[in-house]
Amino acid sequence: GSDYLDVCRSTLGLSEEQAGLIGTALDDIRLGRHREFSLVVHCRTAEQERALLVRATPLQVGAMNGVVVIHSDVSEHIRTERRLSHLAHHDSLTNLPNRLLFRDRLRSALALSRRNHWMLAVLFVDLDHFKTINDTRGHEAGDQLLQEAGRRLLKSVRDCDTVCRLGGDEFALVLPEIDDMHQAAQVPQRIVESLRTPMRIDGGEELRVTASI
Repeated sequence: GSDYLDVCRSTLGLSEEQAGLIGTALDDIRLGRHREFSLVVHCRTAEQERALLVRATPLQVGAMNGVVVIHSDVSEHIRTERRLSHLAHHDSLTNLPNRLLFRDRLRSALALSRRNHWMLAVLFVDLDHFKTINDTRGHEAGDQLLQEAGRRLLKSVRDCDTVCRLGGDEFALVLPEIDDMHQAAQVPQRIVESLRTPMRIDGGEELRVTASI
C-alpha cells in the first residue's frame, strides 16, 4: 500500500491529500468496509495537467487478500464535458454568460441577498439604434461592436458582478452586495462613460454608440 502510494506521489504527482484519500479507501476495501472505490484525481505530469479515474476493487487469491487498482486517463472526457458546459451557458459571440446562466446567477444572488440582508441591483442595457448599424454597416461590424461593448461592460463592474448577453443588443448585469442605491447608480454612469469612446472596427472605421439602461 505505502509503496503504491509512493509511486502515485512521485510518478503521477498526486498531492498528499489525494494520496491520503486513496490510501484510506484501500484500507477500507481490505477490511471489507467497501466493495469498490472510484475517484477522479487531477495531477500534473511532464508539465501537463491530467485527470485520472482511479478504480479499486478487492482481489482474493486463495488465502491472500489484495486490492486491484486501475488508472484510466479521462482528461479528454473531462475537457469535452467542460467545453460542452461552457457552450451551453455562454454566448458564442461575446463569451459572456447567456440567458440561462443569467437566471442561475440571479437566483443565487437573490438567495445570498436574503440570507445576508444585502441589497441587489439588476441592470438591463440596450444599445441604441443597433439595428441601424447592422443594416448600414453589415452584420460583421455589428458583431464586432457587440463584442467590444461586452468588453467595456465587464470593465465597468467589479469582479463579483455578472455581465450577461441576453440576445441581440441586450445585456443584463447582476450587482450583488450593494451597500446603497447610490453605489448602484454609479455603475450606469461608468457604463455610459465607457461607451462614450468611439469603437474602432475592422477597416479602421469608428462607430459611436449609446445605451439605454
